[in-house]
Amino acid sequence: MEEKDDLLNPEDFDDTSKEDSKEDEKKEKSNDEEKKEVSQDEESSEEEKDNEVAKKKAEEQKKKNAEYAKKRREQEEAERQKREAKIKEDTKREVELGIYKKNPYTNEPIKDEEDLEVFKVMKQLDDEGLNPVEDYPKRVAELARKRKQEEKAKAEKEQKDKEYFAKDIAEFKTNYPDVNPVDLAKDEEFMKFSEGKSGRWTTTEIYEAYLKEKDMAEYKILKKEAEKKAKEQADKATKTPSTNHGKTPKTDDIDNMTPEEFKEYWKKKYHR
Repeated sequence: MEEKDDLLNPEDFDDTSKEDSKEDEKKEKSNDEEKKEVSQDEESSEEEKDNEVAKKKAEEQKKKNAEYAKKRREQEEAERQKREAKIKEDTKREVELGIYKKNPYTNEPIKDEEDLEVFKVMKQLDDEGLNPVEDYPKRVAELARKRKQEEKAKAEKEQKDKEYFAKDIAEFKTNYPDVNPVDLAKDEEFMKFSEGKSGRWTTTEIYEAYLKEKDMAEYKILKKEAEKKAKEQADKATKTPSTNHGKTPKTDDIDNMTPEEFKEYWKKKYHR
C-alpha cells in the first residue's frame, strides 16, 4: 500500500481560496492608498496653513514698512523745509547787510546784524514821523519792556499749563489707578481720539469718552453676533419637529435692550 504524501500541492487549493487571497490583497492595497491620500491631504492642509500664516506676516510687515517709509518721508520733508527757511532767512540778512552799508542816521557803518537792527528801528521811527536819533532810546526801552512782558506772559502760561496738567494727571490717577498715563500716551487709538480735545477736556473726560466709544463699537459687534445666533437658533427650531402646534419658537428680544442690559444678557447667555 502506497503512503500518501503529506505535502500540500497547488491542486489542493480550490479557486475560492485564491479569490479570497486576491481580494485581501486588493483591500490592503486600497487601505494603503487611502492612508497615503489622507497623509498627503494632511500635509497639504498643514502646508496651506503655514502659507496663510507666512502670507499674513508678510502683509503685516509690508504695512509696517509702508508706515515707516511714510514717517521717514514726512521727517525728511520737514527737515528740507526747515533748511530752505534757514537759507532764505540767511540770504535775506546777507542781502540787507549788503544793501545797507551805512546807517544814514548815525553815519556809522553797518558791520553786523546788531547794527542792522539799530538802523531798522531808526527807520521805523522816521517812517512814523518821529526823530530817529532823539526818540531812539525811548523806542528801545519800549521794545525791551514789551519783550519782558511777552517773556513774563509766556512763563506764566507755561507755569499755569504745568499746574493744570499736574492736577489733571493727579485726578486721572485717582479715578483710574490701574491705568498708566505713560502707556496711554503710547496708545495710537487713544491719541487719535484725543486730537482736538486735549486742553479743552480733562484727561479723565477724554478717557471716559474713549471707553464709551469702544464699548459702543464692541456692543454693535456683539449685538450683530447675537442676532446671527438667535436667527440660527430660530431657523434650527423651525426645522425640528416639535409639539408647539405651529407656534413660532421664542427668541430673545435684543433689539429693545440698552447697551448695558445687552452686555449683561451676553455674559449670562454665552458666559463671556
